[in-house]
Amino acid sequence: MTSPRGSDHVQATLRAVRTAPARVRVTVDVSVDPGWHVYGPGSSEGKPVALTVDGERGHELEKVRFPQAADGLLSGRFEVEAELSTTDPDVALILAVQACNKVICEAPGSLRLRAAVKAPDGVPGQE
Repeated sequence: MTSPRGSDHVQATLRAVRTAPARVRVTVDVSVDPGWHVYGPGSSEGKPVALTVDGERGHELEKVRFPQAADGLLSGRFEVEAELSTTDPDVALILAVQACNKVICEAPGSLRLRAAVKAPDGVPGQE
């Protein structure tokens, strides 16, 4: 069995900030190469982009917000935001993507993203 591959035309980074003792706001910064796009959530074509938790910890993403997709497509740079209930010091997510251009589409893939949770000053419950 082969492991899922990422994308040659989509890059992403994850930021995680604690907003309460058991609450984290996550932001995924996504960059799609010029001339390429991914399908937005709810698109009737291709495999729509999706964000899920990586692992078996039982955490669920809440309030996942993707930008408005023009004609069902997302391209260039955009952010995906969500909230997560966790006290863990790090976060691991999976961004599922299928990059396409005007001629071809890559096979669906996934980008594994990890980030240490940062704590802004004044958030209770921080070490």
